[in-house]
Amino acid sequence: MMNVCPNCSVGRLEETLVSYMADIDGYQVMIPYVPARVCDVCGRIEYDSDYVHLLDNLASQPIITPGKRPPVVRPYSRPAVNPQP
Repeated sequence: MMNVCPNCSVGRLEETLVSYMADIDGYQVMIPYVPARVCDVCGRIEYDSDYVHLLDNLASQPIITPGKRPPVVRPYSRPAVNPQP
């Protein structure tokens, strides 16, 4: 589904997957592969409202941390674009 961009009135909104940035308890968190529509001219991003609602619900949950240890950061590996069966 492609619509005219409400921001620039020239471009078309194309469905794609983008990264979503959120501030959770003072931490900047990047969530990859979030469904959105992006304007091919001005770059406006419209996130899928149901998905963002789900992310907001998850972000509002209390974070339980044992003691005051820093969070464990593990390397991120992107899933294969065309995984082989």
